[in-house]
Formats: sequence, C-alpha cells, structure tokens
Amino acid sequence: MATPLLITIASFVAVSHPSTYKTTSGLLGSWVASSDGLPKIGGLLLHSIVYILLVGLLYTLLMPRRSGFTVTIPFTNTTLSTATATTKTEDKAATPQTQ
Repeated sequence: MATPLLITIASFVAVSHPSTYKTTSGLLGSWVASSDGLPKIGGLLLHSIVYILLVGLLYTLLMPRRSGFTVTIPFTNTTLSTATATTKTEDKAATPQTQ
C-alpha cells in the first residue's frame, strides 16, 4: 500500500524542484521560470501537466491491476479469472449426471 504514496511523493519532488524549473526554463525559455528557479504561471501549468502524465505512466507501469473479473468460455467449460491469473477447466464427464 505504500507504493502509490512513494510514487506520488517522488514524482512531485522531482517535478516541483527549483532546479527542474531552471532546467526547463533553459530549454523552453523564460516563460517557464525566473533565473532563480521560481516558477511562472506558464511553468506551473506545464509542470502540472507533466506531473499528471508522469504519475499516470508510473502507476500503469509499476502497479498491476487486479479486477477480479471472471469469464466462462462457452462450450468448453473453461473459466478464466484475472484475479488469480489461472485457468480452471471443469470436466462434465467426471461428475455424475442426475435426472
């Protein structure tokens, strides 16, 4: 449970650090930040968008999804489950038929 929090904090520190603003300002121009690394409105908007994209990318790459979704394939009696990531087949011939 600590992994999402660590991803969020590390990403925020990296994107909001004044040296990141200085570097971005050197690459993109003075509209991003002052020479001291203080962000301007355009820089805040740019870094906010970068932060959102970075956190989304890291969550996608580092956090596996667990949905619990189960599918039964018709005519094969095969059950696929994403929660356990296993395939289970039921054999109808082994179970006695009652009428």
